[in-house]
Amino acid sequence: MDFLGYRLSWAQQEEGDKLPTIRIHTTGYQWDLIEGRHPIFTSPGEAFYARDPFADTQNPNISLEFQLRPMGCVHGHNTLADATYTSLVDVDVNIPISPLFVRDLCGRTIYIGYGPEEKGLEEWEAYRPTRADESGTLVNPNIPYVTFPKGCQEVTEDVQGSELIEQVFFAKWRTLDVALDFAGTPSGQDNLVAAGIYSNANLYPYKLRLDTFYTDGYKLPQTNMVFAKPDVHPEKTAQAVAELAEKWQSRPATEGYEAWFEANGGDDWFEALYQQGCTVIPTFEACNGFHVVDENFQLKDYWPGRFVLGLHDIVEERDDSAPQGTILEVVEPGYVTPTNVVTAKVVISNGRGYITPHQQDPVPLVPNLNLPHQRTVADWQATWLPTHPSHFEPPATWGWDADTGRFLQLRGPLWDPLHYYYECMDPILQAYKTPLEGNRWLVAVPKEMQGRFYPITEMVGFDVVSQEALHRRQERNTLPRSALTRVRDGKPGATLGYHPLPLQFEYELDSWWFPNLHPLNRMHGEVPEHLVPRMCPLIKSEVGIERYVESVDGPESATWLRDKAMLQQALGDPIEDYPQLLRYVDPDLPIETVIEMAQGLFLEDVADDVLQANPQEIWSEIDALDDLEELADGFYDAVFDMREEAVKLLRQRHEVYRENPAMYAFCWWFCVTPQVLAQHFNEWKTGKEQASLEAQKDSLRKISPTQATGIGRRKL
Repeated sequence: MDFLGYRLSWAQQEEGDKLPTIRIHTTGYQWDLIEGRHPIFTSPGEAFYARDPFADTQNPNISLEFQLRPMGCVHGHNTLADATYTSLVDVDVNIPISPLFVRDLCGRTIYIGYGPEEKGLEEWEAYRPTRADESGTLVNPNIPYVTFPKGCQEVTEDVQGSELIEQVFFAKWRTLDVALDFAGTPSGQDNLVAAGIYSNANLYPYKLRLDTFYTDGYKLPQTNMVFAKPDVHPEKTAQAVAELAEKWQSRPATEGYEAWFEANGGDDWFEALYQQGCTVIPTFEACNGFHVVDENFQLKDYWPGRFVLGLHDIVEERDDSAPQGTILEVVEPGYVTPTNVVTAKVVISNGRGYITPHQQDPVPLVPNLNLPHQRTVADWQATWLPTHPSHFEPPATWGWDADTGRFLQLRGPLWDPLHYYYECMDPILQAYKTPLEGNRWLVAVPKEMQGRFYPITEMVGFDVVSQEALHRRQERNTLPRSALTRVRDGKPGATLGYHPLPLQFEYELDSWWFPNLHPLNRMHGEVPEHLVPRMCPLIKSEVGIERYVESVDGPESATWLRDKAMLQQALGDPIEDYPQLLRYVDPDLPIETVIEMAQGLFLEDVADDVLQANPQEIWSEIDALDDLEELADGFYDAVFDMREEAVKLLRQRHEVYRENPAMYAFCWWFCVTPQVLAQHFNEWKTGKEQASLEAQKDSLRKISPTQATGIGRRKL
C-alpha cells in the first residue's frame, strides 16, 4: 500500500497487499511538474479526460500513471507536485489545485473532473448559442455560471463509498516545515547541497495550515449551477420537456407551483424527468437559500432558494420579510437539458422587510485583494471575512471564474484557511489523531462540527518544529506528514487578520503554476474608498523569540532551528515584519532588491539525460504504448503529445534556471508566464548578453507588470 493507501503497484498486488476496506471509489489526477506534466501548458486533449472516473481500467502492460485506478479517494482533490521548496523538507508534496466534488443547485453531488484545469468557453460548447436575440446579444451569456462543463458526472449511490462524502475530511495540509537536515541539490550545481529554511519562523505562528477547497475541510463547494444528465437520447429529453410543459399548462388555474408539484408525484416525478435529461430548475428548494444561524453559530434552518441570474427571470419584486432575492412564487417552471436552458419565471423578495436576528453584529471585514487570494474571485465586493453569525447568513457559492478559467469562490463568506485562521482548525487537527480503522488516511468528521459554522478568529498558541511530533506521526502512520506541532499554552499567538505565507510556500504564484493568479496579474482594480476602513489587516505575531526557541525540538545538526539571528521580534509594521509582501504591492522595486529577496528560490536537480533525450526515450518504461488505445480512442496520440510538450517545458525551465538565474528569479517574482519567459530568454541567448544583472536591467524591466499595465504601489 502506498503512502495514501489508495493505489497498489502490480508487485504489491502479487505480494498479497490489500486495499483499504473503506474507500471512495473515484479518480483524481496528480500532475507532476517534476516530470514536466502540467494541467494547462501541456494540454493532452479531450481523449485524455473522456474516461469514466468511477471505472477501473487496469492493464498490467500500461504505466499506472495513465490508468484510472479509483481505488480510494482520500483527499478529494486534483493535485500538483513540484520540485521546489517541498523537495527540501519531509512533507506531502501534492498540493490541491481543484476539488473533485461539488454540490449543484439541486443538491446533487457532482464530480467535476480532472481537466482541463483552466476552463474556456469551449468547455460549454454544447450550450453555445446558435443565434443572437433582436438586439444582437447572445442568448443567455450566463451559461458558464449556471451549467456544468463537459466531463462532469453525478456521483450516485452506485459509486462505492459515496456515502462517506461530507462524513470524512477532504483536506491536505500546507505545512510550513523547516528542514531537519540538508536535503537537496539545486539544478545544475552538483557540488552544493541545500536545506529548506526560511527566516523569522516565529512570525508565522500558524504553520499547520489546512489546504483544501472544502469548507471546514469537508463541506462540498456549493454552486449556482444545475447539472443535466448527459448521454441521454435527444428524443427522450424532448419527451420529458414536452411532459413538463403539458402538465404545467393543463393544471387547474387556481393550482400553485407547490400543489402542482405534489399532484404530479413530487420528487419522484422530477427525478424521472432528470433521468431523461431534463432537470427542472430548483426554486423554493434550491440549495442557495439564506441560513438561519443562532448566536452560537449553529445552523437552525434555511430560507427558500434565491434568484440566480441565467436560471430565473424576475417577473415581480415584492416587499417581504425574506432576505433579498428569496423566491416567493413560481410563475412558470424552467429546465436545463444537456444543450439548453429555459429559465424559470419567479417573484422574489426585495429584502426591505428582512431583519437579521444579529442586528448588533458589526459589518464584516473584506479581504485585501492586493495580497494572494488564489481561490477567490478578484472582486472587492464579492466576498467577506466571517467573524460573527450574521456573516454566515448568505451562502458561499463557487464556480468557474471567467477571468482565470479556474474553479474559485465567487461570492459569500470567504473560505481561505491558507491565509486566515478559523475556529475549526483545532478540532480538525484533533480529529486527525484517530483515523478510520478501515482506511488510515480517512478521518471522520466529529458530530459536533456538523451543522455548525466556524468563524475567522485570533489564534491561541502557536506551531513549532518538533522532531518528536514527526516520529510520532510516522510510527502511528497518521497525517499530517509534518514535523510541526501546536503549542497550546493558552496565550495569544497572533491577532486576527491575514496570515502571510513565506515566499517559498506560495506555490500557486510560481510562474510555472498559474501565473494569472498573482495579485499583480489580476484585474481587481483599486479598493473602493468605502471599503478601505473595512480591509482586513495583517496579523501581528505575539510569539517572541524566547517563547519560540524554548519550544523547538530538533536535531543538533539543524543549527538553523534555534538560531536567534534568524528570528525577529514582531514590530507590527506589515513590510518590516513581512518584506516579501512587496512582491504584491510594489511593481517598481529596484531589480537588485527583487533578485536579493528571491535568493532562496530552489529548483531540484534533474538528470542531464532527461533534459537531452527525446520524449520516446524518456518514457521508454511504457512497454506497451499501443495498449493505450484500449483505454480510449485517441489516447495514444494524446499521451504522446502531452509527453512531448512536457519535455519541452521541463527542459526550458531548467535551462533558464541554470544559465540565467537572475532572469528566472525576476520572472518568478512577477509570475511571468513560461511562454513570455521563453521569448525573453531566447532573445537573451541570441544577443549573447552577459548573465550579469547590470547587462540585463533594461530587458528585465520590460517584462515587469509596471511596463505592461502601469500598476503603481498598492495599499496594504
